[in-house]
Amino acid sequence: RLCPLPHCLSEGDSGIVRVKFNHDVIRRLSSELMSALNRLRELATLPQDVFLADPRKIASAKYNFIVITCFQVELTRLSEL
Repeated sequence: RLCPLPHCLSEGDSGIVRVKFNHDVIRRLSSELMSALNRLRELATLPQDVFLADPRKIASAKYNFIVITCFQVELTRLSEL
């Protein structure tokens, strides 16, 4: 998978499925998520013509959207377990 949130599933004697998370990884990914959001907020303050004239700014926005989307997909997938 592109951006895993390491976890494992186990079914206890009562039939309850337990999900175990690696909290260090979640903290790191959460930090990356907040950094991506902050960078997008910075880019959003630029005038449109300035933003569109700089391919590095466009690439940065695309990358940060990918980081955010990946995190959201993983959280959604886990909520469906």
